[in-house]
Amino acid sequence: MGDTNMKKYYQRLDRIDQTHRQLARGYVTEVTDDGLIVHRPRRIRRGLPWRGVLFVLVMLMIFKAIL
Repeated sequence: MGDTNMKKYYQRLDRIDQTHRQLARGYVTEVTDDGLIVHRPRRIRRGLPWRGVLFVLVMLMIFKAIL
């Protein structure tokens, strides 16, 4: 297993597995300028969903105003 070709082979397999895991979570399909169809992993949005928090705050204000 000390062969450099085997090391490169396993590195390539690791890259393929990593790409497959990323694409399994969602992907975006794009057509490049030369007509090639490319799938790219969708970015994972982390953080607070500000739109939802704002909606809840507005609903609380409306509820308070009604009372």
